[in-house]
Amino acid sequence: MKKEIVALSMSMLLLAAPLTVAANETRFNDVPATHWSYSAIQWGVDNGIITGYPNGSYKPDQNVTQSEFLAMLLKAYKADLAAPTQGESWDAPYLSYARLNNWTLVSETNKPVNRGQIAKLLVNASGKNFNVNDSIHYLLDEGLSNGKTDRSIIGYKGNDLLSRAEAIAFILNVRKKLAVLDSAPTTESKYENPNSDIKVEEDSTVWEPLKYKGIDQKKYAQLIFQDFTWDYSTRTLKFNIPEMPEVNPLIGIQYGTTKEKIVLGKDYTFKNLPSEFKIDINIFTDNTFTSVIDDYTVMSFDYANYHKWANGVPSTDLVVKDQFANNVSLSAIFKALGIK
Repeated sequence: MKKEIVALSMSMLLLAAPLTVAANETRFNDVPATHWSYSAIQWGVDNGIITGYPNGSYKPDQNVTQSEFLAMLLKAYKADLAAPTQGESWDAPYLSYARLNNWTLVSETNKPVNRGQIAKLLVNASGKNFNVNDSIHYLLDEGLSNGKTDRSIIGYKGNDLLSRAEAIAFILNVRKKLAVLDSAPTTESKYENPNSDIKVEEDSTVWEPLKYKGIDQKKYAQLIFQDFTWDYSTRTLKFNIPEMPEVNPLIGIQYGTTKEKIVLGKDYTFKNLPSEFKIDINIFTDNTFTSVIDDYTVMSFDYANYHKWANGVPSTDLVVKDQFANNVSLSAIFKALGIK
């Protein structure tokens, strides 16, 4: 791919820091020389990007927050940051820099961040603005990542949380290939590369509401899904399922060990949802809660994939399973109902 050469003012340019060779090894008691990230961690310590813990550990498997990753990234490029003012949090200068350059941030930057969110952030830092799937595709094409399990969009494992070992290895690889950091455009665009050897995920699922024993499946599906919104980049789910006086919906969401009953007519926003979650929606004909006329399970891709229900659904979408055992994308539901 032809590289873009962008002329920037010195105020926007981050001068590349030299990639120094380790002079003195810093041994952590939980990172032996055989650890896959050993050399990256040594590089991070030698260049003042990371430190260990007082007990001599590095905790390579501990999850990283977006603020922690930003701090590592900007230290690697010797970014000129303003000192935090009195009363500001430690990460205020890093967040301010990111916002000034239009980099995508999650709303809760001190919670563990997933690999998909980091892909979008790094693509922003390279001067581009793509959605999460396209961002992963771009990183793989440019050699900024080789994926987690294999060199593919699914193999990148965008839903997996980022560890401390992965974070510094990521930054070392990016630092080798990306000389400077850049501002991102305000408008998101589509990434296209006809010469790419990365398989693009396409939705091959189709859904058609049925009429079954006098029940019009479309009627209730429209009520249920009309206000569903899923943002993969921030793993945010929003919905409001209205009251249905003639029937008795029973709805609950489950993620991790948390279970919550959904109240009809109430606005819900769930942020930073884990890789596995589901919503069970059952519509009964009466107060006995025995005769079901329609039901759906809305699931994260990872949850559905574990149960082998995600065939044909892109990893960035949600999977919907209906009472007739149809497993389709949420996008296919929207298309069939004409509500998006």
